[in-house]
Amino acid sequence: MSELKPSGPTPACKLMLWGGLFITALAILLLFFLPNNQQFAWIIIGVGFIVTGLGKACYRTHSQR
Repeated sequence: MSELKPSGPTPACKLMLWGGLFITALAILLLFFLPNNQQFAWIIIGVGFIVTGLGKACYRTHSQR
């Protein structure tokens, strides 16, 4: 049996990329609307950037042939 390789980015890559962007956007809104929780919002922004970066790296590795 031959091993099937995905020709394009996997759904997990897309989920990480868009999920990370969504988390970052929500955290930026949280930063503006809840100025009391700034440290918490900055932590979430950092996590969002990390998840987005992982999604982007995953996207690149799967889109190359």
